[in-house]
Amino acid sequence: GLAAAAALAAALAGIWIAPRRALARTALADSLYRRGLATLENHQDNRAALGWFEAALQTAPHFPMAAYYAGVTADGIDGALGERWFSRAAQLAPEASEHDRLVIQTAVAFRHDDPVALAAADTLALRYPGDPLAHHVYGSALLWSGHFEDALREYRRELDLTEGEHSDTLDPTCASCQAREGVIASLQFLDSLPAAERAAREEVRIAPRSGAAWGTLANIQAAEGHTADARSTGRRAAELLPGPRGDPLGAADLDIRDGAFPEADRKLRDALTYDTRSGRERARWLLVISLRNQGRLLEALNVARAYRREADEPSGVDAVPVAQVLFELGRSQEAALLYDSLAAPPPGGRAAASGTPARWQCWALAHAAEAWAALGDTTRVAAYADTIARLALRSLYGRDRHLPAHLRGLLWLARGRPEAALTALDSAVFSLSIGYTRTNLLLGRALLSTGRAREAATVATAGLAEAIDGSAYYATRTELHELAARAFDLAGQTDSAAAQYAIVVRAWSQSDPMFAPRLNAARERLAALNAREPRGFD
Repeated sequence: GLAAAAALAAALAGIWIAPRRALARTALADSLYRRGLATLENHQDNRAALGWFEAALQTAPHFPMAAYYAGVTADGIDGALGERWFSRAAQLAPEASEHDRLVIQTAVAFRHDDPVALAAADTLALRYPGDPLAHHVYGSALLWSGHFEDALREYRRELDLTEGEHSDTLDPTCASCQAREGVIASLQFLDSLPAAERAAREEVRIAPRSGAAWGTLANIQAAEGHTADARSTGRRAAELLPGPRGDPLGAADLDIRDGAFPEADRKLRDALTYDTRSGRERARWLLVISLRNQGRLLEALNVARAYRREADEPSGVDAVPVAQVLFELGRSQEAALLYDSLAAPPPGGRAAASGTPARWQCWALAHAAEAWAALGDTTRVAAYADTIARLALRSLYGRDRHLPAHLRGLLWLARGRPEAALTALDSAVFSLSIGYTRTNLLLGRALLSTGRAREAATVATAGLAEAIDGSAYYATRTELHELAARAFDLAGQTDSAAAQYAIVVRAWSQSDPMFAPRLNAARERLAALNAREPRGFD
């Protein structure tokens, strides 16, 4: 549930991989540093590049950019080692040039979800308007903090400065490639998927041998609901990327999007038998999602508990599937207490200066508040909204600042004030297509209750664009399809309503008894719509 969108991860990569010449303290250190950059640029070999950067630092221990790139390269190998080198780079930053100091300051703050990153990146872009890296860094900070239009502007400025610099394989150090990835990510967050697809197709045209470019296009096609195209494009990406050609778990992800649950479950259960430990962990995570979408919550709880028992590195995340299934089963107090335990501050306060714990606490408290709201404890929900508002000031991630409005929407709903809830929930939206999908669900229901069915349908279908295991984890796709069906029905769009009801009926056909009333209502309405005279247009 903490996974960032793949498109955003690609857009942010340029912060960490942006080789540029820096002043070394000795000729030998300079030579070693340049070898590291060449290895990173030309071969994308992190382990070999790390060796050169560490050698440069042995020769010149006060070489800021060598420490920075040691962090860049180590991060993909050993996160703890990467953290140590980034910390060293931060210590040495005052000795760097102004440009490099700002790059290091932004990157290290970004890594820790520290709002300082946005101010540092802003300064970098103002001081160095002709530097593509400055615009990329600023665009990435803007995107992560929720300023999507401004981020798009910065990435387009970067693209203007690097238009002629591209690679037909779209290697990660290609400045123009990084700019295009940023443009595409911004458009996705802005819920402009057709524009994002056009930009991704242009990227594929420019870099036809890039597995990453084809993969970006496949992700967008999946978000648009074009899963057959996404499968075909994904196969092309796999042919161009290193490593195994087949990805049964990726195929299962698309099956879940398609509502092809028997196929998804078969692939996932097979993976539990023969895959690697990390593969089995991911398969359990996806299997919980599949079973929840089918309304098979008792089975999902068993799988969630197995996921928690066998997590490779137990952390707060390993308890999320258990807490969420308990919430959906109506065992709200158990869910609330478990989410509360996940929101506990880190021991010793060692990471107090970092925004990462604040971000995690905001997220866990928001889910706990959902469960307490289901129990009618509005006093606690109001207190959690205030706590999250304070914590969000320490987090760079823009979604955190929208969570208090979501909780206040819950309060208005509990008080029977749908219009007031509507205002709060509307301001709670981070991104309709890559945001907290429970906001889509509650906002759509509030719109329906106030007679705004067409808007409710738009909100529900936008939520279906999110990756199934990101912020969308906390509202099942079947619930969104059910909301869309009711909204289209009330709006008089009967063909669209029938299509959505059919998805709900198929998904919940083997559901637990608690879903029987909703399943029967969907079946009856589908039958009524199908019994009507055929219509040429919706």
